[in-house]
Amino acid sequence: MNIPLSTLHFQASSSSGATVVGVIVIALIGLGVVLFVRKAKQDNAKLQARIAQATPAEARVVQVGRSLDQKNQGTVNVRLRLEVTPPDRPPYQTTVTWDVQTGSIPKVQEGKQVPVKKDVENPKIVYPRVGWAEFNWVYSKTEKEGER
Repeated sequence: MNIPLSTLHFQASSSSGATVVGVIVIALIGLGVVLFVRKAKQDNAKLQARIAQATPAEARVVQVGRSLDQKNQGTVNVRLRLEVTPPDRPPYQTTVTWDVQTGSIPKVQEGKQVPVKKDVENPKIVYPRVGWAEFNWVYSKTEKEGER
């Protein structure tokens, strides 16, 4: 079999070129993952700081909206209409989404009182001040509506 040397040289060059491109692609993907994780940690730290600065208040559940059972997490994603009574201003209503532990669902029924913390930057954002629920940033409308 007669294969010209120029063909062999070309095949070797394209093979090493593909290897270099592959290494670059993998490096870029790795860099993207590192940057994503770093940004997520920074965002989480900012959110935790906001929650820590929030003002304690009391709230009454006015309405229970749609719920989504998150079986793997042992929580239920619940949309709540709350009447918030802060110490520094008149009562007001807001809608929030919380992740509530399944066994604590009776604590967020209409008419129930719940200890909360209102966000300093945006009083429409209301965090639960209990160990059995967490504010859900993904499903709360406040971020999307620019209320924050």
